[in-house]
Amino acid sequence: MVQGKHIKMPAHSKNIFELALDYINQGVVIYDRDLIVIGFNQRALEILDMPLDLFSVGDPFSKWVHYNAEHGAYGGQGPAKERAEKRMAIARTFEPYQVDVTRPNNRTLELTGRPIPGVGFITTYTDVTERHQSEALARESEQRFRDFAEMGSDWFWEMGPDLRFTYHTPRYFEITKFRPEDKIGTLRTQFVDKDILASEQKKWDAHLADLQARRAFKDFEYEFKAQTGQKVRARISGTPILDADGKFMGYRGIGTDITEIMKNAAALRESEERFRVLIDNLPSLVNLKDRDGRYLIINRKHSELFGFKQQNIVGKVISEFLSEKQADDALLQESEVLESKSAVTRERVIPTNDHGDREFLITKFPILDDQGEVARMGTIGTDITQLKEAQSALILAKQDAEKARADAEAASRGKSDFLAAMSHDLRTPLNAIIGFADVISMQYFGPISEKYQE
Repeated sequence: MVQGKHIKMPAHSKNIFELALDYINQGVVIYDRDLIVIGFNQRALEILDMPLDLFSVGDPFSKWVHYNAEHGAYGGQGPAKERAEKRMAIARTFEPYQVDVTRPNNRTLELTGRPIPGVGFITTYTDVTERHQSEALARESEQRFRDFAEMGSDWFWEMGPDLRFTYHTPRYFEITKFRPEDKIGTLRTQFVDKDILASEQKKWDAHLADLQARRAFKDFEYEFKAQTGQKVRARISGTPILDADGKFMGYRGIGTDITEIMKNAAALRESEERFRVLIDNLPSLVNLKDRDGRYLIINRKHSELFGFKQQNIVGKVISEFLSEKQADDALLQESEVLESKSAVTRERVIPTNDHGDREFLITKFPILDDQGEVARMGTIGTDITQLKEAQSALILAKQDAEKARADAEAASRGKSDFLAAMSHDLRTPLNAIIGFADVISMQYFGPISEKYQE
């Protein structure tokens, strides 16, 4: 306990209490009813960042206050004299207080003041900077957790050692419309239909066995009824909570609403089934490959033409089941698709399983990803063998028709030539006959009888 100018006091005047004050981690200042400092320890000066040789017992407490005010204490705003006077006004009341203040050096102090009956007043200064920082970090961490918990699509839950719920984050209540009082103290199975429990008994038995054995579990899926009666599909994971002695305290875990995911998955399966039915009933061969040329999908027509099962071809490349020549032709067309990123159509003769060589019109087309790169490649092949045969027959028929037309035109020209020749050969004698007939009719050489005239 400091009692002199040099913060020392004679050994014979120290008692055990005073000696203890010099070794505690708190600063202590005591002043009497006249606001005169009657004792303090060195720790008080260290905490307040005050010179060790400037203050001594017998100083007015106002000296301490004015020094601190001049060095930015008591809020640091306004004239130092005014701030010092406000602090002294508090001291004169001799009322107990406890307050945290931030010093100019950014250290946080906890000030506690208590009156001492018949003596005066004692003030203790405790440096709580690290505690405040830890509390701030804890609050920040807790707030971060709450923000993530409230903004995320998942929820967090806790159970007690009796496996009854003790906590859910707000997200759970948003989804289910339950109130906290509806869930606290309940078992998970209370909200699952008995029919579902019976139909999924094996799964539930395994899950309950995990809980009874205090084992962690992951991605357990189940369906339950929300407060509105709507069915919710959830996926949960949990881990056991143990205290410092290893005693089981319950479970803590996370839950995800997968209702829409399951609906979308069912819709996708239905869509895929419709797609499968559609392509399996197409008369053309259809397949889908990845960028590396491995089959992802083939339709029934494709399988029938080449004599292999659909499930056996998925994951394979074309060179594994077609000849080198056929594979090379297909790969060449596919390389053109990859390079041009557009559809390429070719006519190719392909040997089939039961129908010999068939002629196909093969169209290969790209399926692009979001970056515009080829991610998949589709193929549609139409058997045009009969069409080609029909085209050949049509060409032959056209050739025969052209020949028949040429023959008809030749015959027509012969007839025209004959008529022209006949017309020329008859024209001369007929002209003479017509001329003489006109002379007789006009009676140029004398009258003729009425009978001849007629």
